[in-house]
Amino acid sequence: MRKKATTVLSIISILFLCNSCHYKAEEYYVKGLESNNDKVAIENYNIAIKYDSKYTLAYYMRGYSNKNLKYYKSAIPDFTKVIELNNKNDVNTLSDSYFQRGICKLEIKNYNSAIEDFSKVIELDPKVLDTYYYRGYAKSLVDKNNGAIEDFNVFIDINSKKVSKDSISGRSIFYINGSVFFQRAVAKSRINDNVGAILDYTRKIQIDSNSIGAYLCRAFEKETLKDYRGALADYDAVVKIEPRNKVVYRLKGDLKNLTQDFKGALKDYEKAIELDDKNDQLYLKRGMVKYYLLNFSGAIYDFDKSIKINPKSSEAYMTRGLIKMKIGKKDDACMDFSKAGQLGNKSAYEKIQRYCQ
Repeated sequence: MRKKATTVLSIISILFLCNSCHYKAEEYYVKGLESNNDKVAIENYNIAIKYDSKYTLAYYMRGYSNKNLKYYKSAIPDFTKVIELNNKNDVNTLSDSYFQRGICKLEIKNYNSAIEDFSKVIELDPKVLDTYYYRGYAKSLVDKNNGAIEDFNVFIDINSKKVSKDSISGRSIFYINGSVFFQRAVAKSRINDNVGAILDYTRKIQIDSNSIGAYLCRAFEKETLKDYRGALADYDAVVKIEPRNKVVYRLKGDLKNLTQDFKGALKDYEKAIELDDKNDQLYLKRGMVKYYLLNFSGAIYDFDKSIKINPKSSEAYMTRGLIKMKIGKKDDACMDFSKAGQLGNKSAYEKIQRYCQ
C-alpha cells in the first residue's frame, strides 16, 4: 500500500514539475515577445527553451529574431527545429518556417537549398505569392533563368499590382511590383531575350521613374541591339536623376567613342574624370579619344596620368608607345613597348621586333 502511495506521489510530483516548467517557459516566451530588442528577446527565448525543449513557438521566434539581426546561420537551425517539431500539425507555421529558412539560406548564398525550401512552401501553400518571387530570384542566381522567368510570370499573372505582406511573419518585398519586372528582365537578358528584357525594364521604369539601375540596364540592351540613340537617351535620363553619377559619364563616353563621336566622348570622359580623378582607366579612355582627335601631346599626358595611378598597366605603356612611335620618338616608344612586354603584353614584343631593331 505504501509503495503504491509513493508511486502516486511521484507521478503527481512529475506532473507538477512539468506544469511548472511549462508555465516558466511560457513566462519567458512572453517576455521575449514583449521585448523591443531582438538580443534581449533571444535571451528570453533561450530560457524558455531550457524549460521546454519542445516549445515550437520559442524556436520560431528565436529564429526570427536571429534573422532580424542578420544572424542567418543561427536562425536556420531554429527554423529547422520548428519544422521537425511541427510534423504538419500547423501548416501555416510549417510553411512559414520553410519560407524564413529559405530567406536565410538566400542571404548566405546557399541558393539551391533555398530553392528547395521555397518549393516546399509552394507545395504546402501555393497562395503565398511572394515565394514565387524569391524562388525565381534564387533560380536566377544559379543560372536557372528559364525557371526563374516561369516563377516571375506566375507571380505577375496572379497579382501584378498587390504587394504581399504578412503582418505576423514580416514578409515584405522591396517594392515587389517593380522588382519582379527588373529581375525578370535580368533573367531574360541572360538568355539573350534582349527585346523582352527592354520591355520589362520599361515596366520597372513606369513604376519607379527614378530607377537608375533600370535605365542603365535598358541602355545596355539597346546597345546590344545597336539602338545607340535609344541607349544614349537612357544615359541622359540617368544624368537628370543623378547629375554626379560618375559611371554614366563613362558609359556615355564609351558609346560616343563607339559611334565615333570623339568630341562628345571627350566631354563625357572629362566629366567622369572630374568626378573620379583617381581612375586610371578614365585617363586611358580619354587619352585614346585625344589620339583619335590627333591631339598627341594631350593623349601622352593622359597616358602618363594613367601610369602614375596604375604603374602596372601594360595597356597604358603599349598605347603610349604607339603614339610616341607615330610622332617620331622611337627610343621612348621602344622603352614603353619593353615595359608593356615586361608587364605581360605579348603583342609588345611584336612591336619591338618590328620597330626597335
